[in-house]
Amino acid sequence: MNHYPLIRSLSIVNINGIMARTLNLVNPHALRTSRQYGGTVSLLGNNGAGKTSLLGAFMFSQIPDIRYISLGTKDDFKVSTSIKDSEMFPRLGQPSIVALEIEARGTGHRHLYVVRAEKKTGTTLDTQLFCLKLPDSVNPLDCLLDRKGLVAHPVTTDQLRDKAALLGCAIQTFKDPNAYMLALFQHGILPRACQSPDDKYRLAQILHSAMAGRLDKSIEKHLSAYLMAHTRGNIHSVVNMVHESMIKVRLTQQDLQNYQKDYQFFNSLLTLSLSFSANTWSIIEKTLAMNDEERTTIQREKYRIERELEKIEETLSTLRRKEDAIKSEQSISQQQMSDIEPRRLCARDGRIYFDHEQKAIGELNKLEPQLESAEEASKLQQGIVDELERKKSENEESQLRTAKQLSNVVSRYDIAQKMASQYNHAKQLYDEINQWNMAFTLSGLSAFIEQLVKQEKEAENTLNHVERQLRSHQNILDAYTFAANSARKLGDDVSPPDAQRWFREKSAQLEKWRIEDAQLGGWQQHQKTLQNDHQKQRRLQQRFRDAGMLSLPLNDEDFAQQLAMQQEQELYLSEQKEQLAQRQFEVKEQINQLDIDITRYEQQSQQWHQYQPSVRYLRTIFPDDDLIPQRCEQLILDHALHVKSLRQVVIGYETQIKQCQGRRDKLSGREAGSLEYLRTLAADVSGISVAELYADIEVQNAGYFEAALGPLMFAILVNGDVDDAARQLLTQYDEQWPLPDILLISVNQPIDVLRNGSFESELLFKDITDEYNTVESIFPPWCVIDEPRYRRISQIRSEPVLGDKAREALILQLDQQIQLAEEKSETLEREIEDVERNIEHLKAVSAAPSFIWDDEPPLEDARRQRGHRLTALTDIDEKHRSVSSQWKKSWGLLQALLECEPDSKILFRDFSQELAEIADQIERAEAAGRDIKRYQSLINQIEKEYPLLREEYPENIAQVRQQVEQNEKTWQTSAMRVRLVKELDRVRAHLSPEYVNAQKILKDEAQAQILLSGDQKRLEQDGERIKQELTNAKKELAEKDKFYSELTSAITRYRQNRDDAKNDLDNLPFPYTFGLETNLASQLAHLQSQLEKLNNNLRECNTKTNEMHNQRSNEESQLKSQNDKLTALAEKIEQITQQRNGIISALKADGSYGELEPAMREMLINGEASSPVVPLLVDQ
Repeated sequence: MNHYPLIRSLSIVNINGIMARTLNLVNPHALRTSRQYGGTVSLLGNNGAGKTSLLGAFMFSQIPDIRYISLGTKDDFKVSTSIKDSEMFPRLGQPSIVALEIEARGTGHRHLYVVRAEKKTGTTLDTQLFCLKLPDSVNPLDCLLDRKGLVAHPVTTDQLRDKAALLGCAIQTFKDPNAYMLALFQHGILPRACQSPDDKYRLAQILHSAMAGRLDKSIEKHLSAYLMAHTRGNIHSVVNMVHESMIKVRLTQQDLQNYQKDYQFFNSLLTLSLSFSANTWSIIEKTLAMNDEERTTIQREKYRIERELEKIEETLSTLRRKEDAIKSEQSISQQQMSDIEPRRLCARDGRIYFDHEQKAIGELNKLEPQLESAEEASKLQQGIVDELERKKSENEESQLRTAKQLSNVVSRYDIAQKMASQYNHAKQLYDEINQWNMAFTLSGLSAFIEQLVKQEKEAENTLNHVERQLRSHQNILDAYTFAANSARKLGDDVSPPDAQRWFREKSAQLEKWRIEDAQLGGWQQHQKTLQNDHQKQRRLQQRFRDAGMLSLPLNDEDFAQQLAMQQEQELYLSEQKEQLAQRQFEVKEQINQLDIDITRYEQQSQQWHQYQPSVRYLRTIFPDDDLIPQRCEQLILDHALHVKSLRQVVIGYETQIKQCQGRRDKLSGREAGSLEYLRTLAADVSGISVAELYADIEVQNAGYFEAALGPLMFAILVNGDVDDAARQLLTQYDEQWPLPDILLISVNQPIDVLRNGSFESELLFKDITDEYNTVESIFPPWCVIDEPRYRRISQIRSEPVLGDKAREALILQLDQQIQLAEEKSETLEREIEDVERNIEHLKAVSAAPSFIWDDEPPLEDARRQRGHRLTALTDIDEKHRSVSSQWKKSWGLLQALLECEPDSKILFRDFSQELAEIADQIERAEAAGRDIKRYQSLINQIEKEYPLLREEYPENIAQVRQQVEQNEKTWQTSAMRVRLVKELDRVRAHLSPEYVNAQKILKDEAQAQILLSGDQKRLEQDGERIKQELTNAKKELAEKDKFYSELTSAITRYRQNRDDAKNDLDNLPFPYTFGLETNLASQLAHLQSQLEKLNNNLRECNTKTNEMHNQRSNEESQLKSQNDKLTALAEKIEQITQQRNGIISALKADGSYGELEPAMREMLINGEASSPVVPLLVDQ
């Protein structure tokens, strides 16, 4: 489909009060069916509605060079030399955006041409140019505004690109206005490419003429070229337009010829109805004036009510803000309370965990120093036990080795001894036999044996007789001998004759020994008691050494003196420690208070700095006022009323400006109106208009000449026949007759002479004002003209349009009035801005805390004080640690002294001497016990088995024994010889050489056996000693291990308690510091009291709000009543206005408005109008 270029809409952002609007310029669906291009757009609106700004923005969207933009306020168009001189520059915002939405030729795609202008300084303007290809669902303002909730701002260049990417719009950037206008031309919007300054100038000049309401002569020659370019080669439309215009001209000429014969009738009818119509019109005008006064009264009352309502609304707004602030503070306080409560509960649990942790730490501080010494003592004792174990093992190995060696030696000794004894026995036998029988030989041994057996028999019989006698004595002697031998075995040197005496002494001693042995248990128990006391003494002495006592007390007096001194020192250090702890607590409390103050000062300082610009500003504006919140509210209300009153004055100035601008625009556009048409018509008939003859009159005379000329203002002087001139004009304009009335006057003078030469007013009118002016010194506000058939009285025009100088002077006067009003309005606007700025600052500080008016919160002083307190706390902590260390040592020593005080007697006893004495007693008792064990069984045995010991010792037993011995010797000699001989016969083989060397071997092994036996005995003694030492060491090790185990268990338990407490503290939902629960409790109480105050304030605020609502309801009811009255009155005024407008329209339609309007005014002035109560003819 072939699309024609079409301008769809114009979007404006931040231009002359227009914040963001899109104007739809065409209805494409209705226009495409019959026409190729868009239709006409009409802009309707009151003064100041923004019509000129819209047209300026429309021009700016096509020519993005502000120097070429003209708003039509000047007669001639020329390009501004600087940007700040452009008429459009002060209307631009910061920044401004205009966007032209078009449908491109051929494709029909929607394109948005965007011009973004930003004032860099007061004299420069930065312009960025873009073209966006819009999808179907995207509106222009979607790309031009940055919306944040209900607030929208013009987009920046980067935001425009981001929005184009986000919305899927292709974007093109133009480097200069020429490229921008070339793109518009290519899309079919501009009539030509405008690539040169002249092209832009011609286009801007045409738009200027459209804005000014007239066509400059300088562009008439370019109009046809413009039309041809605008049609894009479609010459048929131009031909049709010209052809239709010619047809309308011909039809107008025919109608004028037909209507000419009826002109006289209608003229007379109009003259007759003039007075009646003027009277009716004046009645309507008077009625309108009365109704307007009544409406003014009602509006004044309405305005008063609206001001009261605005005051009430402002009061309600203030109350709502106050209520919102109170509710906000309530929510903040409740939130703070809800935040503090779990923290307070958590802090309470944290205090319990903290106490557990500190208790565990204190116990650990007591036990951990003992752990290392206990561990070292246990390790040292373990080393002693290991060393004894090692010695025991070495001793056992040595015993085994010695026993093995001894066993080998004994084995060899036994063999050698056996062989030696066998050899000695055989050699002895042989020697003995050889002694008493030298002739003995081993060969005659058998015969010799028989001889010796016979001799033995004889000696035996003799011996038996003597032995019976000796046996009786021997039994007694045996008892004595047994007793003596047994005594000797027990170590007593007792001879057999003394055995009876020894027996009796020992029996007596046994009784004494039994008594001493019975006392052994008591002595041993006493020894153990002394040993325990001695061990306790050593433990107490070690306790003193562990406590740091360098020298031990020497006696009870020294101990008591040292205890008293230590108690005094501990008390002094304890008091000093408590003082330091109290001072430490006080300084911490001061630091905590300073932390709270610093937190409060930080918040206050932030608020103080936040409000200081407003405070400094308000102190400058109100140096003597005490700006309390009530005073601020009063000032805000006063300023708001002052702003309203100033705005009313500004509105008055704006109304005056608009009226003057309207008058100025009318005067500026008058040349393109009637007088311009008169010049055109005069040129068509080769004449000159009367107004042109008076173009150069003086300003002060313009009003008079315009009144004097009257209808001749629209007269044309023709040097020829007026009928020919009339026919020519009627033929030429026909239905497009431009003016209501034209007078054609024939003159005899050439037109050029009249235009260039002097001209006398008497040719046109005759002034006879002097005949009617009774006061010659006063120039009357009217003039009297002598007409051929009547007298014409015309009022001197206050705003004459006759003469260029007069018009320009009046326009200049109006410009001066506009400028003066604008300056006053700007002054008031600045005053309004100042007052509004005061209101903003007052509103800012009205709800602010009172301290913003004081000096800056002493935040830095508090921080310095906190630093000083921290330094003091560090010094106190150091002193506290030092004193605590000294107190701990003193307390430990005091505890040692107190612990040892009950056992102080033990400290000074000489346990070594007492133990030595008791050891002697025990040794004697043990010796008695040993003697009992040694002698008891022997004495009992003697008493039981050897009762003969009680018999007298046989003194003659020696003789009997001698006799027996002799006989025995004889028998024994015989028997011995027999045995010797028989034994020799049996062991005769033992006399071989191998048995001879056994004696030497026996001596060597005997010596080795003696040495090894001594070593074995020594090793056994060492082993016993080592075993005893090992047993004692193991007992001591068990005690130390038990103490170390208990100490380790206690430390582990306290460490676990400490870690559990620390984990509980770490696992708390909120971190805990010492004293936090107290601070949170105080904060919670403060917040509760603050919340109660806020609740009271909220109730007071609600009460005031209800009162304001009731007052507003009353005022609204009154306002509604006034509105109803105003509506009824407005309907009545509208009805009458419609009647008046109908009359005026009818008068303008038949051309009698100019004559009827002065007559109506004259009736109003003279008071001839009927009462509005009388029914009007129009109504009838």
